[in-house]
Amino acid sequence: MGKEYITGAGLLRLAPMQKAAGTQLLNNLIDAGDQWFQHVLSWSLSTPTWFMAGVTPRDLGENWMQQYHYAQRMFLGYLDPDQSPRFDIFPILRWVPFLASDKKRKAIATRKALLDTWKPIMDAGKSDRQPLFAPFSSKVLKQATDSTINFTDDEVNVFVGGLYDATWTSTVMSVNNLVQALAANPEVQQKAQAEVEGVFQKDGGSTLTLPENISIDKMPYLSACILEVLRWRPLSSYVFGPFGLPRETTADISVAGYRIPQGSTIVINQWSIAHDESFYEDPSSFIPERWLKDPVGAKNGTSQRHRRAVYSFGVGSRECLGKDYFYQNIKIAFALILWAFDIKPAEKLDTSPTSGYLPSTVMQAKPFKVDFVPRRQGTIGALVEEKIKADAKISELVGL
Repeated sequence: MGKEYITGAGLLRLAPMQKAAGTQLLNNLIDAGDQWFQHVLSWSLSTPTWFMAGVTPRDLGENWMQQYHYAQRMFLGYLDPDQSPRFDIFPILRWVPFLASDKKRKAIATRKALLDTWKPIMDAGKSDRQPLFAPFSSKVLKQATDSTINFTDDEVNVFVGGLYDATWTSTVMSVNNLVQALAANPEVQQKAQAEVEGVFQKDGGSTLTLPENISIDKMPYLSACILEVLRWRPLSSYVFGPFGLPRETTADISVAGYRIPQGSTIVINQWSIAHDESFYEDPSSFIPERWLKDPVGAKNGTSQRHRRAVYSFGVGSRECLGKDYFYQNIKIAFALILWAFDIKPAEKLDTSPTSGYLPSTVMQAKPFKVDFVPRRQGTIGALVEEKIKADAKISELVGL
């Protein structure tokens, strides 16, 4: 059901909102100081809220964004193996009263917080407002009344809310990690900026005006930077140590001569794959050029059998549905950021995976300080003009 919104033609419909939201972000980053990441958090919700609910995040309530981020922190903390008893590995712990009761209490509180933040999204889908195209929540609500489906309200909320969450988490953490990587590697940043400027000029923009449409498919170096940050710091590599999100086999299966029984838990060792010295040249370094030389970033003479570029979105039939949405959203955002700003460290950056990153469910750099410095005289005035156009576009898209 969600494919028509976040793949293929659906992505073309989302591009104007992604560009408008990204343009608003540029204005917020001017003199943002230590609060730059808070603006990224707000930006990351704009497009998902529009295609899910047909509105902007502010339309969901004055404090809704703060409540949403609080609920997400609760959820990620609940998932973090280091923050809870390992009932899956040591079932006997379920019978330790204070451990079990604490886990249950956290589960109930987390569930309530999530449902409370998802409900306004569903309520917006029931409104009479006429956005540019019907939001996902309204379509789900219509199908939920089908007698053959018969979803409860909570089931609808969980379905829509879960998809909403998936569009947010990977995007915001990747932006955080890529900002750090570009600030720590100014030569990479300069190459990406040169590419963006060339494409913008061909698209009808200039050093002080944005093009109407952004040809992200003509930015191979920017794409390489995004692939490299997903390899360099795999998003889910802190779940159960270096592994990605676990899956369970639903039937017996044979893979490469190995029998895997039904009910087995399968995990992908994302970190080891992404930092395999036999496959990558200097895997600990941030080197986007590897992706321009080889489609999976491999060094010369390396077997690429069964390999894919990155594993952040999983593999197989359960691969993340929103990966194309992710790539389009982050490419548009960074094309805009690199057009407008130089990202400069405001302190010494710790990019070490052991000391510079948070040991949480999603691999995220610890808070760090950078400055977004306008690249040329007149940039601030140009961004004000572009924001006026972006605000008008968003009003058009949400049906105001």
